[in-house]
Amino acid sequence: AAEQVSRAGDEKERVAAMAEAARCLAIVERDLGHAESLLLEAGSAARRLGIESLAIEDGLGMLRLHQGATDDAERHFERARALARREGDHDGEFQ
Repeated sequence: AAEQVSRAGDEKERVAAMAEAARCLAIVERDLGHAESLLLEAGSAARRLGIESLAIEDGLGMLRLHQGATDDAERHFERARALARREGDHDGEFQ
């Protein structure tokens, strides 16, 4: 629902909403195919806009972990932690 509401916002808000919605799906282990779709779309838009997203990296890490791709998951989690640290997001860094 949050992702659908974001369609009225600008592209950066939409990226954030898609990434957060996908990350939530990965956390509760539901509709992982849709979560991956959202993360790939958000990632593509983020690259086009020249922005980075903790939620995209964290969400991809969780998806890769569920898929058993632990090396790939670790790489995404490390990127997420580095982004959180750079932004001073202590909660994000902890997660």
